[in-house]
Amino acid sequence: MTASLRSMTGFGSGSGESEAYRVRVEVRSVNHRYLKITAHVPDSLPRLQHRVEELIRGRFGRGSFNVTLKIETLGGRADSLIDRDRVRTLHRELSEVHRELTGSDDAPDVSITELLAVEGVLRSSQHSEPDLDQMLKVAEGALDEALGALTEMQDREGGHLRDEMRSIVDSIAGRLDTIDAALPAAAEENKERYRARLKDFLVGTGVEPAESDVLREVAFLAEKADITEEIGRLRGHFDQYWHGLKTGGRIGRKLDFLTQEMFREANTMAAKVNQFEVARDVLEVKADIDRLREQTQNIE
Repeated sequence: MTASLRSMTGFGSGSGESEAYRVRVEVRSVNHRYLKITAHVPDSLPRLQHRVEELIRGRFGRGSFNVTLKIETLGGRADSLIDRDRVRTLHRELSEVHRELTGSDDAPDVSITELLAVEGVLRSSQHSEPDLDQMLKVAEGALDEALGALTEMQDREGGHLRDEMRSIVDSIAGRLDTIDAALPAAAEENKERYRARLKDFLVGTGVEPAESDVLREVAFLAEKADITEEIGRLRGHFDQYWHGLKTGGRIGRKLDFLTQEMFREANTMAAKVNQFEVARDVLEVKADIDRLREQTQNIE
């Protein structure tokens, strides 16, 4: 089964909620030669920072990831910050002491504000370890949802890239066929041109070179302009590239290397060719390879 081709560009969001927390996560990714992770999480949650990096490294091979995580503490019930049982106990004990001291059954003259000032009645706004565990669980679920959405977008974009790259490869293959077919005629034209130039150069010198010398020199110049070997190596690179496209998976580095080799061969061809029509097609091949390289740099 052919693996999908994944782009490094994408976006995903996710959210999660418990009785105490609401978490929102956004993840953006762009091209990068290696794997780079920038996570914006609360400073009080170093464990979450580590978990974000762990989850991304487990799913992706390279790319630049920017993660933004926002945590909202929910209001909850009325007793979320006040220990009601402790308040009731305090009030009951104060009432008993009041009766003992005064003999009156009237309620003691104590305000709610005074009761709330007693240590332990108001719970700390700092999260306890169990609360951190709950927050991490919610955040991890939201992050997993965001990464899933990001992956889906990258896969869709990878499919579009594969179609575009196949189109470019087909275009280059067609141009190489045209160049290949034109080489025999171009070689003969070069030989006649070299022969004529050599004769023009010797006019008035009194030198009459042997035909064998002329042929040897012409053959040498023709060999320097021959691009048959470069075309063969270029076709080989394209075969490997095409196989990579069909195989899929994390092949961005390999395909990127192949496009560099293709461009090297095309540059050599452009430097050697001196026949106008062939040179024009070689330049078009270079332009297509450059397009292919730009698209390849988006692949994971």
